[in-house]
Amino acid sequence: DVSRVAWAFAKCTSRHTKLYAGIADYLSSLSSLDSSSSQHVSMLSLSFAKQGKRHWQAFQALAEKVVPIVQAFDDQQVANVSWAFARLEIQDEHLFTVLMQRASETMYNMHHRYYEKKSQAAAHIHWRQLFVVYKFCCRRCPSTIASLGRGLASDLQRIDAKDFSGGLSEGSGVESVASLRKLDAMIAESEDFQWFPQDGLEASNNGMEPSGEISSGNALAAQLIHNKLSPPIISLLKFNRSPEAFRKALLEGAELHECIAALEQKGLPAVLKSGAKIFVRPEDYGAVLDAVESMAEPLYSS
Repeated sequence: DVSRVAWAFAKCTSRHTKLYAGIADYLSSLSSLDSSSSQHVSMLSLSFAKQGKRHWQAFQALAEKVVPIVQAFDDQQVANVSWAFARLEIQDEHLFTVLMQRASETMYNMHHRYYEKKSQAAAHIHWRQLFVVYKFCCRRCPSTIASLGRGLASDLQRIDAKDFSGGLSEGSGVESVASLRKLDAMIAESEDFQWFPQDGLEASNNGMEPSGEISSGNALAAQLIHNKLSPPIISLLKFNRSPEAFRKALLEGAELHECIAALEQKGLPAVLKSGAKIFVRPEDYGAVLDAVESMAEPLYSS
């Protein structure tokens, strides 16, 4: 199955350019898709986005085939496909308009709600993805914003304004103020670091708080960067916010445990006096600090 192969490579972060070019050719060769293909479209879109592959041929083919079957999409599929196009900044105003019109139905209708089948946390994930789409369309697709249904437009505006005087509309899954605050925390964290965002395909009944899911994803991304920087390349990352969940994920999580342990074994702190964190091989520690000092770049605790 093409979509599952693409998703597997996206999950393991294996950047196989020829594979994705072949998938794009395959998509272009299809004359149409039937309504049963909605989940495959969702997985393919998300796979390209997670790989950071802005493949015009693939996304043009996907856009052409999504519109006729969009009424078969549930909330997860709407969120994943629209997020993928927005994340890669592919401006297709007609597609976004069709998807957001469908979102006006799926985000409030129990019959179209995928997350009821899997995890309540997925409700927040889908709203977070849809908010990313909304912000992109505010910048690039004004006619999509103008066509939003009243309820969806009001809820997205409430999220954007951080209006905690009440929750979102009835049927949204985010009706309480507490639930809306949790969504806001997810958005704040995902705005900082979006290489590997959590999504509805990954949500599960594991009891993990949404903010913990994002922080664990961020820590994993940091570990992947550490593994791939050879020859040594210095990356200075600055985050808008540094919640406790993120700090714990970096310093206490399994993703960076080996790196931190190796530094500590050599008597090298992973947290500098400035509060900045450093994740390097022990043999590179001194050279990295010297190089950063020569850059005259300020270091931050987040």
